[in-house]
Amino acid sequence: MTSAHTANPREVPAQRQTTEGEAGQHAGTLEPVRALLHAEGFTTTLTRPNPSPSGRPLPEELNVTDGHGWELAKVAVGAHSRHYLVTLPPQGNKLFMVRPEDIGDIPRLIRSPVIAGPA
Repeated sequence: MTSAHTANPREVPAQRQTTEGEAGQHAGTLEPVRALLHAEGFTTTLTRPNPSPSGRPLPEELNVTDGHGWELAKVAVGAHSRHYLVTLPPQGNKLFMVRPEDIGDIPRLIRSPVIAGPA
């Protein structure tokens, strides 16, 4: 007789609910960052870059602009790092890895005069 508690520990159910404790453990989507940036007054556009030269699709990016259309940053989810990758300015001069539990730092990072330079 087999019970669910004695099942092979390597078997993983096909679908399983994410518990509240697991929800903040890794960056899986840009939606929380998009909502936060909108609440902070930024404008965002979700884009999917062209595939890499090897043909692999690249992850979605969130283009962050001010209210006047000036591009301020790009945000993506790291494929293996489980962090948010923030590129400032958007041309790629500075790259920051932000842990999912620290997403509140992203608007401050974008607004930082030390990083962004003179207004």
